Amino acid sequence: MEAEKALDEGYIPQIIFISPTAYGKTVLSPYFHAVLKERELAYSHIHVMPTRALVENLFLKIMEGKDPRLLEGLRRAEIPKERVYYQHMGFIRGYSEYKNPWFKPGFIISTADSFFYTYFGIPVPEIDRKFFHSLIPFASLVSSSIVLDETHLLVEKELQPAFLALLKLMTCRARPFLFISATVPNTFLDLLLKGHEPALRLPSKVRRIVVSYGEEEDVTHSSENYVKIIGRDEAFERSQDVEWKTEIIARKELEDRVLSEVESGKSVLIVRNKVAWTYETWERLSGLLEKRGIPVFFLTSKMTFDERYEQTRRLREMSVDGKVKEGVLVATSCVEVGLDLSFGSLFSDAAPLPPLIQRAGRVARRGEKEGQVFILEPEKDEKGNVKSRPYRKVEFEASWKKLRRAVIKESEMEWRLPTRSDVENVYNLLEQVYSLDDVKKEYLGGLVGGTHRRHGKYSSLLRIALDLDKTSKHLRKLQRDYSDIVRDMPLLTIVVADETIESLLTRDDITIRELWGRSFCISKKEEHNVYKIASHSKVQAVKLDFTHVGNTTYVKFSKVSLGSSAKDAIVISRSVYKLIKRGWRD
Repeated sequence: MEAEKALDEGYIPQIIFISPTAYGKTVLSPYFHAVLKERELAYSHIHVMPTRALVENLFLKIMEGKDPRLLEGLRRAEIPKERVYYQHMGFIRGYSEYKNPWFKPGFIISTADSFFYTYFGIPVPEIDRKFFHSLIPFASLVSSSIVLDETHLLVEKELQPAFLALLKLMTCRARPFLFISATVPNTFLDLLLKGHEPALRLPSKVRRIVVSYGEEEDVTHSSENYVKIIGRDEAFERSQDVEWKTEIIARKELEDRVLSEVESGKSVLIVRNKVAWTYETWERLSGLLEKRGIPVFFLTSKMTFDERYEQTRRLREMSVDGKVKEGVLVATSCVEVGLDLSFGSLFSDAAPLPPLIQRAGRVARRGEKEGQVFILEPEKDEKGNVKSRPYRKVEFEASWKKLRRAVIKESEMEWRLPTRSDVENVYNLLEQVYSLDDVKKEYLGGLVGGTHRRHGKYSSLLRIALDLDKTSKHLRKLQRDYSDIVRDMPLLTIVVADETIESLLTRDDITIRELWGRSFCISKKEEHNVYKIASHSKVQAVKLDFTHVGNTTYVKFSKVSLGSSAKDAIVISRSVYKLIKRGWRD
């Protein structure tokens, strides 16, 4: 309503929408576009998500007609299914013709990486070219409505410079957008609302609207350009009336407590902070449960695309109306967002509060009356200090102290509704943690200037985005200075090689699509680490040895375990479209 009011008054709306997990925020996307399209402010629509798994989930949900609300939104926006596309580094099985690297007009679901590169004027299909045809996709982007989903992941330290450069460009160009999240603290919202540099003060024709979920409904106009709205949805709250139980347990208790939950008839989600821990937990539980007929699933971002697809498919087949009836899923943080399934219990490694809230959001999503959350005590070093990796130390320690104190005081905590005040509310803890000076300084980072390196990357991105005559030379300099445009380290795509792949390589008509399902990604800084990947329904422990030749990287496996047939692997060059060895066709 406030957005339509802004449009009626001649303002371009830029909306930040914060609401609890399981609220169905993504459904707003086509309706947002429909409103702007009716006003002739957007011809196309781009829905940006942080990961490939999220892109695939939303695209398949639309194409398979699993959410009537999304389909109704598309009908209102007059967008047929034939004009719903996706864009990321891979291909979705059965929908390769819907891949849209040039962002031709339609309803496009894209990863942040592809979107950022293209918005900054570097089309993904032409990364390895000397000159870019940047104005072709750019024309589509600047005439589109933009939705950034799960924005809290884009505010993370690694992605902050690209996110802030995007925010400044969209603000300068007075383009409408909708940012969606469940776990962005008020520290960040206030920064956006007040328009501090480098987030940029707003031009006169833009109105930024922050909508957050709270107990006291209110609309505050700090100026004509800034509006803060606090609202609540009582129908949603009645549907999410969950009695939560939270318990902190020792790490050695994990398997026994999981068995107890399974024997009581609950489905269980286990989220570990590291791939190695995830694999070890999966291996132990598989031996204990599968002989009893209880399936144990395994998901990490280091699995091949085909195997990840198969695991997710089996999970959904065992679900009824989105509720997982039995079984155990052992996963990394890749399931924190986008996994629209409901489990009975959660076992999670200790982590900062935002990811913990997201993990708890996978529990009791479908009207269940009880939800159980078990938090594993963190590892400690020889001095008794908690180990925070892979998270930032200050955030991790502050979150753990607040959470531990709250759980000891009262085991019943509220993990979903910010408005509930009769028990300890985790959203109150979130605000307490991120209002601490040392946490605020670390969390905001580049938002208020940050280190010289981060601010330098932000400024460099703005310069390259505004340079219409950019060439690959500019891109290479940016990559030399900062490793990569979007992330701190570029992603490398590994194709697992076995006898089937070797036979494919002898064909002259081989295409990237036929290799992609056997691939997974790592960052360049992960080159020599040991990872657990899945191929042919077997989990393999591998050490990766790399040889770099120009923009192409060759990799071989060593220390392969569990009888894997993998002999070596190939890394596709960063452009994705230029295959190694010879000019294979896309």
